[in-house]
Amino acid sequence: MTSNYLGKQFVCNVDWLQFSVLTRSADDLELVCPEGFRLEVLPGNNIFRNRAILWRLDGLKMFTILWSPYSRLLKSNLMTCQVSNYVLYKSGIKMCFNLLQQVCECEFNSMGRLDICLDFEVSDYEMMFIRKLWTGEFYVQRKSEGAVWWHATDKVGGRFCHCLNWGSCSSEIKVKLYNKSHELGLDVSRGTSSEKPWISDEWKLAGIDVQKVWRLEFSMVGSGGLLWKQRTISLDDVTNPDWIWSVFGSLYWSRFRCRKAGRGLVGHKNMDDVVVLLCLPPVGVKLEWKSNGDDETATSEQIATLRRLVGTLDMPAVRANDSLFDSIAGSILTICNCKGLHGYFGRVYGMEVEEWLQEQAMTTGGGMYDTIPDIKEW
Repeated sequence: MTSNYLGKQFVCNVDWLQFSVLTRSADDLELVCPEGFRLEVLPGNNIFRNRAILWRLDGLKMFTILWSPYSRLLKSNLMTCQVSNYVLYKSGIKMCFNLLQQVCECEFNSMGRLDICLDFEVSDYEMMFIRKLWTGEFYVQRKSEGAVWWHATDKVGGRFCHCLNWGSCSSEIKVKLYNKSHELGLDVSRGTSSEKPWISDEWKLAGIDVQKVWRLEFSMVGSGGLLWKQRTISLDDVTNPDWIWSVFGSLYWSRFRCRKAGRGLVGHKNMDDVVVLLCLPPVGVKLEWKSNGDDETATSEQIATLRRLVGTLDMPAVRANDSLFDSIAGSILTICNCKGLHGYFGRVYGMEVEEWLQEQAMTTGGGMYDTIPDIKEW
């Protein structure tokens, strides 16, 4: 999606989309290959037993699905779907969902990971801004953890950053600013071919120099717990250009607030001057985290804490020890009660937290139980 604001061209898109569905049946799921496509069934990963990829007959990948989770902490009829990058840029999200419903009977459950990006032809001012973010003269507010990648150049100093990241491993929303031309092999130092021509073709149509494109990207790992105008994000939303632009603007002004290092805090007030990388239109609606209807809204960090606690329950040492299980279960109840996470928990795990914990308690302690693989990733 191309937009012009104050004479500058921007290209805004969904760059990654993974969502979940609930299948009609949890056991012996029957898959059907849509006419004109190829469906490859493969082994799963360390979370799901099964995986399948739907290909077009010309070799284009449409989506990847995973189903039948090992862990009893997840719904047995849960299936995840990751839409291919090419399809996202060709407005094919709804088509993929329709194809998925032909592969198996299912209904949409929730968003998983959603990345929204903004591409722009970098100006001298913006290059200066990026350099100062790299050197620490500028910083992103409330983003203490990050990483930088750089490459050798012919410029003074012999090197320059091509990627900056902000956000810890547990952050629900991560920020990335990087040289997209460099990544696609389009900058002069690496040749002129593009690894993803559907992206560079859109730049050309927008009149952007394909060798000078930087990208600002927000990755929302827990997008299913986000609200937009007091409702959860749907597939209709992510196919709407106006919605994509509005959400990016909301994230830009709230999650990429930059300041010039200098005066620091005076009491609880940050006295450092605010600096702006891109001049984008203001937005009136912001993304919010789900709550249970009270005045307290859960933050991304609290949601991440809840997920880690729930994941801990699947450890063999916890399953074998009733006291340890009860202790962690009590912590889960506490965070749900205090942080407004009941609605989030019910949507993800399919029942109220108290009922779910009672069900899990039935498989703890001594005796003989079916074993499951050790889940390394949560």
